[in-house]
Amino acid sequence: MLALPTSTRGAAVADDTFAAACQREDLDLVAIDACAKLDFYVRPDLVGPAIKRGVFVELRYAGALRSGTCQQYFLSNAA
Repeated sequence: MLALPTSTRGAAVADDTFAAACQREDLDLVAIDACAKLDFYVRPDLVGPAIKRGVFVELRYAGALRSGTCQQYFLSNAA
């Protein structure tokens, strides 16, 4: 499992980390906290092959049920 928190080091680092996670052969689950502003894009060309290999993608949305700010981030991340 790899949990991807929001990055404080910039979008390029977070994008590279997400791409590397999707390409790894030894992961079963990638967990994304969708209640904060993501510093990377969840691109279909990265996620699709990972899902075909059997990797599950968990989108954590519990915070969006508690906070208006988290709800806004969740909706903007989904777009």
